[in-house]
Order: sequence, then C-alpha cells, then structure tokens
Amino acid sequence: MSLRQFIDTGLSFCQHLAMHHDIEEMHIFPLLALRMSEFQSPFASQLETLKANRSDNNASSAAAAAETRARFVLHHRLIHDGMDELKAYLTACRKGERELEMSVMLTKMDSWGAVLWEHLDEEVQALKAENMRKYWSPEEMRRMPF
Repeated sequence: MSLRQFIDTGLSFCQHLAMHHDIEEMHIFPLLALRMSEFQSPFASQLETLKANRSDNNASSAAAAAETRARFVLHHRLIHDGMDELKAYLTACRKGERELEMSVMLTKMDSWGAVLWEHLDEEVQALKAENMRKYWSPEEMRRMPF
C-alpha cells in the first residue's frame, strides 16, 4: 500500500465510523431509547458537563445518572473528539502540509482508543438477546428496522 493509500484508508475509516454513529443516533438509538435508558440522549449542554465530570471522582449522583442514560451518545462524542484530530492530521498529511509520522498518528489514535473499546464492549452487552428480552418481545425485535 502506498503512503497515499494508507492515509486515504485512515480518512475513509473516520468517514465510515462517523456515518455509522450518525445512523445509530438518528435511527437506532431513538427506537431503543423508548425503553432502554443507556440509549437516551441528554441535551447537548449536559454532554459538556458529563465530559468534565467523567474524571471527577466527586461527580454528583445526578451527573452520574445522566451519564448512564447518555452513555452511548457520550461515547460517540468522546470518540469523535479524538477522531476529528486524527482526521485533521491525516488531511494535513495528504495535502503535504505535514509528514506522516506513525508515532504522531498512534498518539492521536490512542487518545480515543480506550473509549472506543469500552463503547464496543458495552454496546455488545446492551444488545445481547438476553438483555434485549428485558425490554422487547421477540415479535417487537423482529419488526425493528435493522
């Protein structure tokens, strides 16, 4: 793979992941949020509070409850914050404004890697059949548009 193909692959990954999250937030999460609190979206202003409180051990119980309700949407925002930096870096490299350095790219990816893996693990758990059965009948699940 050429350097240009490598950079384009990274940019394509960012674009596809953003599109995947947009589809989830516009079409899938609202349906699941009808009964499953972890898919409910807080107001945009609450997201900033949640980000600030995420590392604060003294976060209020209200913020903790809001974070639980907004968990997957919050994950998306945190992933996109890091992904936007990676995309900007790769775009600058593609334009020749910067030299691609794997150590820089790795640092940019590492900034959101942990939350991505956490998100994937938790989303799989939330969507497992035994969990879904707590909220939806088999017939309701068959009618879901995915």
